[in-house]
Amino acid sequence: MAARRRSSIATINMEALDCAICYNPLEPPVFFHCGVGHVICSSCHGKLADRSSYHVCNIVSGYNRCIAVDHILYAITVPCPNAAHGCAVRMTYHDVDEHAGRCPHAPCFCPEPVCGFAAGGPAALLAHFTGMHGWPVTGMRRNSTFGVEVREG
Repeated sequence: MAARRRSSIATINMEALDCAICYNPLEPPVFFHCGVGHVICSSCHGKLADRSSYHVCNIVSGYNRCIAVDHILYAITVPCPNAAHGCAVRMTYHDVDEHAGRCPHAPCFCPEPVCGFAAGGPAALLAHFTGMHGWPVTGMRRNSTFGVEVREG
């Protein structure tokens, strides 16, 4: 009998992919400990003073690589948090923060306190400044400062 292929769409509680010590997203290489299945990231593994027992369950054992979890972490991809602003990139769960920090679709916000405008990219913000507020802005770049002349009224 042939193996039945399962759906490639699944739901997972993303906290299940976090380190049991630092609670940051697990990133290969992952280490497991004890029969309960606690897993920790390589950063926390390197900082442990006593690698023979685990502070949560106090079971004496040893830490070993968990290659199966490594494979699962590489296989799970998530959409960019800026998907609503036009980003179509999918990345592994542990790479989200790195991508989000440099995503060209990250929202830009209008500095006018009562405006509430937010859209992806400097070009959209530039169009908003000139179209909605009539501010004479001719160019801008992400992660740079600029001055906006605001007159009373």
